[in-house]
This record gives sequence, C-alpha cells and structure tokens, in this order.
Amino acid sequence: MPSPPQSPARRQIPTRDGKFVIGVCAMDAKARSKPMRNILNRLVATGHFEVQIFGDKQILSEKIEDWPACNFLISFFSTGFPLDKAIEYVKLRRPYLVNDLVTQKALFDRRLVLAILDHIGVPTPRRVLVNRDLGDGGKEEIDLFSEELVSKIERHLNLYIPNVVAPTKSVEQVDYDTLVVDGVTITKPFVEKPVSGEDHNIYIYFHSSQGGGCRKLFRKIANKSSEFVPDLWQIRNDNNSYIYEEYHEQEQQFDVKVYTLGPIHQHAETRKSPVVDGIVQRNHDGKEIRYITQLSPEEKEYARRVCLAFGQTICGFDLLRVGGKSYVIDVNGWSFVKGNDGYYDQCAAILSRLFRNAAKRHRGSLMLTKDASFENQWKLKGFFGVIRHGDRTPKLKKKFSFMSSPFVELLGGGKEEVIFKREETKRVAEAAERALELGLEKEDQLRLVLDILRAKEDNEDVKVQVKPSWKKGSDGAVLDKLQVICKWGGRFTHAGRHQSLDLGENLRKDLMLLNKELLEDVKVYSASETRVVQTAEAFMETFLDQPAGSISISSPLPPPPPSSSTSSLANPAPTSNGTKVTMEIRRDMLDDSNAAKEEMERVKKSLKATPENLVLPGIDHLDAFVGELMNDMRQMRACMHANFAKLDVSAIQSEWCCDESPALFRERWEKLFKEFCDGGDLDLSKVSDLYDMLKGDVLHNKNFVSRIFVDEPEFEVPRPPPTPGGGAARTGTPPNVTGQQASNASPLPSAGSSPLVGLGLSVAAGNNNSSNNGNPAATMLTAAIDSIANTPCTPSAMTPPKMVYPAILRELYRKAKVLFDYVGPAEYGSTSDDKKLIGLLTSSSLLHQILDDLEETRRRPTGAATRLYFTKESHVHTLLNLVYVSGIPTKIPQAQLDELDYLTQITFELYERGRGIGSETEKEFSVRISFSPGGYCAELVELKVDERHAISTAGRRDLTDHVSLDEVMVALSKLIAEGSANDADGKVSPSAGMSEDSSAMSM
Repeated sequence: MPSPPQSPARRQIPTRDGKFVIGVCAMDAKARSKPMRNILNRLVATGHFEVQIFGDKQILSEKIEDWPACNFLISFFSTGFPLDKAIEYVKLRRPYLVNDLVTQKALFDRRLVLAILDHIGVPTPRRVLVNRDLGDGGKEEIDLFSEELVSKIERHLNLYIPNVVAPTKSVEQVDYDTLVVDGVTITKPFVEKPVSGEDHNIYIYFHSSQGGGCRKLFRKIANKSSEFVPDLWQIRNDNNSYIYEEYHEQEQQFDVKVYTLGPIHQHAETRKSPVVDGIVQRNHDGKEIRYITQLSPEEKEYARRVCLAFGQTICGFDLLRVGGKSYVIDVNGWSFVKGNDGYYDQCAAILSRLFRNAAKRHRGSLMLTKDASFENQWKLKGFFGVIRHGDRTPKLKKKFSFMSSPFVELLGGGKEEVIFKREETKRVAEAAERALELGLEKEDQLRLVLDILRAKEDNEDVKVQVKPSWKKGSDGAVLDKLQVICKWGGRFTHAGRHQSLDLGENLRKDLMLLNKELLEDVKVYSASETRVVQTAEAFMETFLDQPAGSISISSPLPPPPPSSSTSSLANPAPTSNGTKVTMEIRRDMLDDSNAAKEEMERVKKSLKATPENLVLPGIDHLDAFVGELMNDMRQMRACMHANFAKLDVSAIQSEWCCDESPALFRERWEKLFKEFCDGGDLDLSKVSDLYDMLKGDVLHNKNFVSRIFVDEPEFEVPRPPPTPGGGAARTGTPPNVTGQQASNASPLPSAGSSPLVGLGLSVAAGNNNSSNNGNPAATMLTAAIDSIANTPCTPSAMTPPKMVYPAILRELYRKAKVLFDYVGPAEYGSTSDDKKLIGLLTSSSLLHQILDDLEETRRRPTGAATRLYFTKESHVHTLLNLVYVSGIPTKIPQAQLDELDYLTQITFELYERGRGIGSETEKEFSVRISFSPGGYCAELVELKVDERHAISTAGRRDLTDHVSLDEVMVALSKLIAEGSANDADGKVSPSAGMSEDSSAMSM
C-alpha cells in the first residue's frame, strides 16, 4: 500500500482523546463534498476516528509547520491545490498515506500513464505520440517530472520517464485519413488527446468512408459534453504535444468507470458515451445517470494492477470494452462514486480496516501531544447562512380597478393598502356583490372577482390587496385609483420539503466534521410567510436531528390566525433530549419590504419594453428571438385547445400534486397565453411568470405537458363514451378515492368549459375571442380534489412508456431561460447604483443583523455559533448585490453566477485561530463568503426526476477567498452607513414599510 517507508525518525502513532486522527488535505470543494462527507461521517460513527479537515485557508496561506498533525492522511490534487507543498508536509509529519502524493504527479501526463499501463501489462489502445513540449504535462506550476518522481518510477517499475517524452522528429498528415509520426502510420478513425491529464478537449477524427468530420469532447457544460464539426479533418498543429489513439466503437455506446477501494475491491458503473450525441443524461441530483456493471476477472486484475502501480488506494479509471476485449484508456486518480450508499458503506469499512491495521503495526502513545501547531490552526467558529425558501407552486395574480364605495370602504378609512387573507377575502367578495347589485362597476369585472374568490375560497394561499393611489397635491384627500389585486399560488410543495430535509442533513454532516460546537448554539430566523416557515421547519428537523413538530415559533407580533398551517406549532413537543428549539419570526428583517417599492417599480417599468442596446449571450437578433418565443406560445395555445377538446385529459396524468387538476392547469396557462399572445409587443417583465410556470410544470406535471402540448395520434387518449344518462362519463376522481368516496366525487369541467370564463379567454379549440355571457355559476370550479400537497406523484399508467418533452416546449424553455437570466436579476437593479439603493432599502436590516452576529461570535472566548436566516427571493438577490457593490474582493464575476433558485444560500463562514501556546498575539479572524444557486439545473428539461420531484441543491461556490474579518466589517458597515445617510436625506428607511406579507403569516 502507499504508506511511506519506515524510518527511525518516524513519529509514533498518537491519538487525540483516544481516537485516531484522519487528516483531509484537499481543497474545500472536494474535502467538503457530499461523497466525502458521507464516507467521513461513517468513519467518525465507528467511534475510533476523529476527522481534521485542513481547509483552504490553512493549505494555501500557512506554513506546513502550522498544518494539523494527523495519523492518516487523505490528500489529492484538484485545481488550485499545492501538491508540492503537501509532499513536503508528508516528509515533515510522515502520516500514513491513503494515496501516494509523489506518484499522483504521474497522472498529470497521459503519456506517462499509458507507459505505466503498458509496463504492468494492462491493455491500452494502439497509439503514436507527438512530443513537442518539455515534459511538463501542462502543469507548469508543478515540478512534474521531478527527480523524486523519476527515481520512484524507475525504482518501483523499472521505467525511465525521459524515454517516454523523447521529442518527436517528424509528423505528417499525408492525406485526409492518414497520419505518419516518425515513420509509424495511424489511420482514422483516431482520437487526439492532449498530454495533460487536466485538459479534456479531446477530438475524435472519423474516416472519410464514415463521412469524415470530427467530434469535439470537452468537460460537461450544462447537459452537453461534445459537439460534431463536419468539416474539421486536420489535426491540431499548435506546438503542443498530443497522443493519437486508434478509435474503437465501444459496446452499446457506453463508457465504463471503475473505482478502486484498494487492490481487492472495485465498483464499476457505465454511462452514456459523450461520443453518441453529446447530451448528458442527469438524475434529480443533477448528476450524470450511471448504471452499476460487473467486472470480468481480467478487468478486476487490471484494477488491482492500476491501484498498486500508481500507489492510489482510492482511484478511478476509464475502461473501454470492444469485441470481447477491455482496454484502459485513462487513470483519473482520487475518485468517489456519487449517490450510492452501498458504496459509501463499503468504502468506509475498508478505510476503517486499513487504518486500524496500520495503527496496530505502529502502535504508540494513545494521547496526542497538544503542541503549538495544534493551537495555531484555523477553525470554523461561526456559520451564518441566508437561505431562500424551498420549491413552491407558481404564483398568479389578477388586477382590477374599482372606485365605488363598497371597495373604498375596505380601506377602513385609512390611506394605506390593506391585505385580506383566507377568511378575510369574504369581505372583498361581499363588496363585489354589493357593487354588482347596485350596478356600480362593470358587471364582467365584478363577476370575475367573484369567480376567482369563490373558486379558491378553500385555498389558504389566496389573498387580496386593496391598494389606493391618491392624486398628487391632495394630501391623501382625493382618491385617484383603487386597485384590487387577487393573488393565489406560491404554496410549499412536497418537493420543497424533500429539498429542505436534504439540505439540512447535508449541512449538519458538513459542520459536524468541521466543528461540532457549531451545532451547540443555533439560532434560526424566518420570514412570516408559510412557505418560508415550512422550509425552515423541515430544514431544522434534519439539521438539528429533531423530530417533526418540535420547533417552537416565536414572534414579536401577534400570532397567526387559527387557519394558518403553522398554528399547530404553538406548543411544540419536547425533543428527545427534553429541550425545545425556537425559530424567531422576523417580519421586519426577512419579509418583503415596501421601502424599495418605488425604486423597483421604476426598474420594472423600464423592463416592460426591450431596451434597444440590450445584448444577450448567444442571441444575434433579439427582436426576432422574442418574436419566435411569442409564436411558440401561440402554437402551444392552439395545441392545448385542440387536445382539451379531443382528449380525455383526466386520463393523461392520473395523479396531481399540490391540489392541481387539468382545469387548474388550463386556467394558469390561459392567463399566460393571453398576456403573451394577445397584447402586441412582449412585456419583458412577464418573462419571470412564464419561466416560473415552465419550471413548475416540467418538474411536477411532466406527463401532462408532454402530451397536452403535442399533437400526435399515437399518444391520443380518447374521451370515454357518453353514459346512459347523457353527457360524458365522470372523470377526475381524486387519487386514492375508491368505492363510496369515488361515487361522491364531483366531476371536472368538460373540455369545452372553463372554471373562470370571466377571464375573457375562450377554451374552445381555435377560438381566442372573449365571452362574458355565460352563467356565473357555471364558471365556478366544481372539482372536489383532496389535498395531496405533501403526497408525491407517480407516473400515470396512461402515459406513453417513454415520455419526453415536446420539441416546442424545450425551445420555449430555452428561450424563456435566456430572457429570465437577464430579467430576473435586473428587477433588483441593472446598474451598480440601482443595486446598491434597492439592496439597502430591502436588506440593510438583514445585513446589520449578520454583522452583529459576526461581531458577537468574534467576541466569544470559546465555543462556536450558527445563525440561519430563512427568507424570500427579494432578500437573497439584494444581499448578493450588496456583497458585490461593497468592495469586498470577489473571485467570480456576478454575471457568471447561476440563477437564484429555491434554497439559494449566501453564507458567511467565520474562521478563527490563535497564535500558539504561550503566544501573546491576539487571535486572527477571517471570513469567506460563498454562494449556492440552490435546487438549480441549467437544463431542467433533460433532468430525470423521481416521484419526489425534487432537485437536490447545488454545492456552494466561494465568492471570496478568505478575507480578514475587519475588512469585511468595514466594507459592509460602510454600506449600511450610506443607507442611513440616504434616509437622513429623505429616502424611506428599510424598516419604514413592510409589504403585504408582513402583517400575518401568509402564503
């Protein structure tokens, strides 16, 4: 195994508090990854080990003498890792190595990898080498072919490295299909590989008899891993070195990935080859879909030889199966299987046995001496995370303008807007009925208000805003306009709960490894909206390992009404250890605020029209692009109308989640079609609604959208024949309703009727005209569908076996995504000044709280703290903007960040270190700010989701390097001071006004 040789100077194997110390010296992105956490937590659970993660700050900034001591070391290269520095640390501390560090250098050069494989008798494809470089393998910052590596390879394998990289004398591409290198001929098809193992720009050139051309392979970008270039036939001639291998068509178009767990144990998976079409298949975690495969005895022997020759206990390599033979085409070094609990169990068990056997051979003192280096290490002292709520249903609204007394009276004599929720919306319905009876407003508008409120009277997510506007100069005495805005949707979904539970568990595992004290002092703050509170509750169940219902909610404002879904938590049950966990509702800090209302309305108004100078990536002619989007919408509307008319739509998707139904689906899309198809020029500010709707239906209603927006006879689900009593047979029976219950269920409306005729949208095929002459009672939604908001859906038996999204839906999603990537962030400011102003008006209270928590944690002599702030989209957007305009140095341009999806996280990690035993120097503190786009997938229409409909949250990326705490505090405090100065100049204070959602628990 790759443990260093014995030496008289080797330290005894010590332990810390009776446990062996496993050091993890790798970049945080790898050391704190989900697979690594799963394995390390299993090792810790044995009771024999403690984990010491070195961390980026320690690895990059500190001398090796100040790195932590450990018994066993997991260390491997990834981008930015100082491999030579780690090698020097091993010489100093001499821990037991899981993977040899010196021989990891060999993996940087494919020529050397292939030469070693040849030398140990592992088959590789026939190849020729074109050597033009000096043997640096593309890693100039690493002494690749160092004397140490050359000596080690020669001593252990009897292989002399300089012979492998001897300069090529002649290279000639004699015709379209033939390459001659130093007199050796290779004919297409062949593969052209850069010699650097870190360069994944690999080309496959096809023979003229195959049609010629070239397929370019590259690191996965979204869902793409290759592209075909039909007119490229000449090899690269750029003074770099390349390997030319014979190309073999692999069996069943699948690659094989092999993962070693020492020389005896292996795990193997197949994946669709990037050569097929370049499209990556992904699961709900956003990971490439792979399938477990069995290795032959010969392949297992190859794995054993690879593991021993390269000195890598945990290692991955690529296998090619062709014509009954197997070839190894690359060795990747440290690699973990992702998302396989069986693999994690096996890997942890093997490592545990390996470590304990090594300890027996080198048993020494059972206590780890606490030397200066131990006190001089950076430690995570505080974790502060701002988190957006989890997945929700699409939000919808309808605006009306009224001026009659029944609606004015809803203001209660006040001058500000009033919000009506749940039972309170009956007052709005009563006002509409009075106005209708007295003939005070347009009848069709009043009937539409009544239709909406009656159809949704049982929905807890419905609310009505009554917003007055007063004539200028009248001091609020003359009413200019009164808006009545009906809103519904935005409910927390079963997918959101799964996402939140998963995120809580993963963060718990992460912090447990870094510093268990972070879980001993946890405070949680939440906005008042129900979906935010439910996100926090689900998250805390797994993060704190507490049972459901044990979270106490406290609020300085009056409690929510009894109808609130959170009212059951007023008297939480004690947890298993008898303690109670409290979540504080902070409407003032985390709810939407009206303080930036005017500024945001100004920005949104500017988004209504397409700016003349707007340039979007990949779009040459924006007007034509927008026109195509609107045409796609018109085509989809016609297709939907036709399918609702001719199909039994209730049979397309047998189960719906979140209280949905075919009728409600249609209602949502009819409203959207009207806004996009019937209004002339596109209002760009509406793109967010379209994108939101598409994402929701792609995740939750894949079966339905895959059929309702396509017109293919083979997918047709015909209507059932009329019943003897006349009319169509009843459909739409709620899932899990049988016998007597089913007979009492109300029928869904027919395809020729609408639950909301007053929307002015025809639902008859091919008819886009308004119709307001129907009986209002007939427009009410009559389907009685049991709530299954927390019940995952399962595929319908009526669904075609291979359901794919129609091409037009894919195109619409792609176009909406391009526009949303511009519109979404721009709603919170497109210039630095706008971002700063809107950010301060919206989130200065939150920023102030974070700074207070950072300072309070810094002042603690001992212990650690975690503070979590659950909020809405507006706060994560504006807080992110404030970070970028603050002047704190960032690593990633803001424009390169992914969208801020559900469970987006912006985190502040506070690190502390002393200066060693006996040192009089004060402690040092640094902060690292990170970002996760949450449950985001760039190519959602390519994702394979399971019945949970949940997309796992993406890992966090570092927005900054480690920055001194003082620098962060000064930069952000300066921002807050600017906000206070603006307030003194007459601008609205961030706490001066809360939005419609701040008065009580909502949505």
